[in-house]
Amino acid sequence: MSRKIRVAWEDLKPGDLIHVKGATNTYEFLRRTSTDAHVEVRTPGLGSGWRGLSYSVPGQGTVYEFKSGPTVMAVVAYADFDYATRPAPKPPRVKPPTGWGEYWLLNHYGWHRFVVTLAKLSSLGGGWLYVFDDCAFNDWDTLVANLFPEEVLSAEEYYSRKSKGAL
Repeated sequence: MSRKIRVAWEDLKPGDLIHVKGATNTYEFLRRTSTDAHVEVRTPGLGSGWRGLSYSVPGQGTVYEFKSGPTVMAVVAYADFDYATRPAPKPPRVKPPTGWGEYWLLNHYGWHRFVVTLAKLSSLGGGWLYVFDDCAFNDWDTLVANLFPEEVLSAEEYYSRKSKGAL
């Protein structure tokens, strides 16, 4: 089951599903119109049917060709707007280290040792510094974007698992 969050009129983004007062249908938000009181939506059920063509080809038999019909655009007024929904953001799979010290990170290349220290340099802005063999990252999001970690273990967890043969 996917979780959804409610979105206000001011925070609509393309792809959000709009629920209209008194209706059970949902409409996909496309863009705002020239006025702030209306938004343009896509109506998936209206005018988007499939039409098929069938013809005979010698040696192949009957061939069916389907083309999608035009999609009808509609406008929803602010007065008719009930609420909108979008999928909830997914929580990060890997939690950042909670303190300084030695940690081990698993990615598709294997296990890598890194050290978390407190950055006191003004150019890095303070906070945690994640130091690897040949590079350092000053925030967790940059590290995740570059190294794609699958699991992060403290040194104690890593060495205890390794001694048990679990790694």
